[in-house]
Amino acid sequence: MKGYSICKNLCVLLLGLFAVMGYSTISQAAEVDGIVYTGTDSIVITDYKGTVSSLDLNEYFSEATEITIKDWAFASTTLTSIILPKTVVAIGESAFDTSSIRTITFAPDTKSLTLGNNIFKDCSNLIELDIPDCVTVIPGGLCYDCKSLLRLSLPDDCTSIGKAAFYNCNSLSSVSIPATCSSISSNAFDRCEELQSVIFEKTQHSDRTLVLGAQVFGGCELLTTISLPEGCTGIPANAFWSCDSLRSITLPESCMSISNNAFAYCNSLSQINSTNAQEAILPKNCSAIGCTAFQSCTSLKNIEIPVACTSIGDEAFAGCTGLNQVVFENENTAIGNKAFPTTQKAPNMVIYCINVGNVTIYADKAGISCESSVQSVIVTELPDIREYMYSTNGKLDLSGLVVKASVMSLSTETGYENKEVAIEDCIISSFDSTLAGKQTITITYGGKQDSFDVKVYYDIANITITVQPTVYTGTAVIPTFVAFNNDTEQVLIYETDYLYSCQNNINVGDQAMLTLVGIGNYKGEKTVTFSIIADEGVFRDDDKENTGNKDIDNSDNAENGTNNNSGNTSILEKTQIGKTYTIKGMKYKVTSSTSVTFMKPVSKNIKKCTIPSTVEISGRVFKVTKINKKACYGYKKLTRVTIGDNVITIGEQSFAQCTSLKKVIIGKGLKTIDKKAFYKDKKLTHMTIRSKKLNKVGKDAMKGVKLKELMLANGASKQLKNKYKKLIKKAQ
Repeated sequence: MKGYSICKNLCVLLLGLFAVMGYSTISQAAEVDGIVYTGTDSIVITDYKGTVSSLDLNEYFSEATEITIKDWAFASTTLTSIILPKTVVAIGESAFDTSSIRTITFAPDTKSLTLGNNIFKDCSNLIELDIPDCVTVIPGGLCYDCKSLLRLSLPDDCTSIGKAAFYNCNSLSSVSIPATCSSISSNAFDRCEELQSVIFEKTQHSDRTLVLGAQVFGGCELLTTISLPEGCTGIPANAFWSCDSLRSITLPESCMSISNNAFAYCNSLSQINSTNAQEAILPKNCSAIGCTAFQSCTSLKNIEIPVACTSIGDEAFAGCTGLNQVVFENENTAIGNKAFPTTQKAPNMVIYCINVGNVTIYADKAGISCESSVQSVIVTELPDIREYMYSTNGKLDLSGLVVKASVMSLSTETGYENKEVAIEDCIISSFDSTLAGKQTITITYGGKQDSFDVKVYYDIANITITVQPTVYTGTAVIPTFVAFNNDTEQVLIYETDYLYSCQNNINVGDQAMLTLVGIGNYKGEKTVTFSIIADEGVFRDDDKENTGNKDIDNSDNAENGTNNNSGNTSILEKTQIGKTYTIKGMKYKVTSSTSVTFMKPVSKNIKKCTIPSTVEISGRVFKVTKINKKACYGYKKLTRVTIGDNVITIGEQSFAQCTSLKKVIIGKGLKTIDKKAFYKDKKLTHMTIRSKKLNKVGKDAMKGVKLKELMLANGASKQLKNKYKKLIKKAQ
């Protein structure tokens, strides 16, 4: 053991001396070779200040009974490899968030280990990862954006995989999901562009269940075939969206629904639950097919839709121009508008219903007309719970909901009777517990609908509050602080997301308190302590819970998620408005106290350009709100652009003459595309616009662009789709 015994003996000697002198014994931080820790037998590692590239913690803490690695302990270091002892029991959030790390080795006989969120986030050089078998829960964002990850071994007893755990691990080619896994959250393997093989290990247990999250395998462009296990309850929204190479999939009988966009733009998909390469047989228990579920699956030839299916959403099979035959087992299936392509677009298509023969196709509806015995549906009693907190796996509680329908009846004089409908017989629109704000939940029965509203809130107790030390003034002081939502990666805004008050904020010390109370889309409250210093002191970010005085002081000094006081040591003194900073190979210009403009990449040879929603400069988070004029003008090797949710304006000629650009994904905040923004980008064929606010596309912005695919935000209205198509066409 290197250095540990000396430190331990010295600590024991000092503690004994303090006890003799009458002082209380307090655990003091120690440091060995740059490793900052507290404790003797139970070690807590809080920071690493060393310069060596490789560490073996066994050399330092071989006598420890347990080791905890705290949040961010090894983040932003030059460490390339580390070996962990079997006594490591917990690793905190973002503990190894550093681009230099290449290998991390867990002891094979580790008995107990808890992992925090985002431990290896942005570890762009991490090559492989073997997670110990004692781990059962894979946390959210574990390997988010680990672009070099080639090999992954999940623990044998893994029960769940968290949200975006392996998002954009675009070197990962295969993964094996343990039989014990019952939940894979949204975006878990989203954008794993090199992922070719996903194997679900078999189990002997007949009661296995598997719940998949939205866009779980979205954008896995090289995935060719997959077999989902029995117990998988449904295919969520965007689950396999844009899996260009997906040819064959096996869906189990337990699959009861295929949600919106589930297989949209899987243009190689031709085989479902069949040994025949041109036959698609949907699971016999599948009761609903969502809107645009199979949109533009141009390789689909023959489809069988089971008797259990009572609803097919709008444009479910729109753009499936290769369809030859569609067979219904249920003559009463309610079919949405333009659910199937017109006969002009699919000239060989014939639609059959087993019980009544050919089903009429109406050209004006571009779909199928089936009479329904249900005349109307109405929600007569609302659910008991209509407010929820943000959750990655939250479910809608329908307790108390009563739905009644007016149905045809030969036993009544009017020909109709009202009856209460069993909730399990209704189709409930997907509830998204990761989407804050009001949500309209639609109840569908027999093709008729009614709805009610719920609201999802962020719990302000879960946000991160970073407080700067404040200089003593002799009067009550207001600290400079930033409130940050780690789930959305956005800064909270004062009087929109929260109100605040301060307590004990006059005298020098560490006992001053700041309390935030949620408003708008936020609920609850959170209290942290901060330092008041007599002169320049050490920064402290104290995130302890405290109940304190909760009276609200709506100070006018707070602005856009931060609070500035002329008597404080402020981060703004380190960041100058008008100055340009380089962050991760990208240049940004500070335009205000809260926002920056994306100027350009440092290198003109980049192939993929991701413009984030926010960037951190000198410890402060800024929104990226604009893309500068000619930001990527003439970048010949650029093939893909992703634009964050806070970008409002794409500047003039920002991506003009990018002759290799193929795909563009635009976030939720965009309002303006200036003239010639994508001028003569002849290979640009795929564009996703998640914003519902776009109202201006400048002259020649799309000249020379021939889009084959325009994807809009989930839930976008037909009016919005038509509006965007007109804006783009006018700019071509």
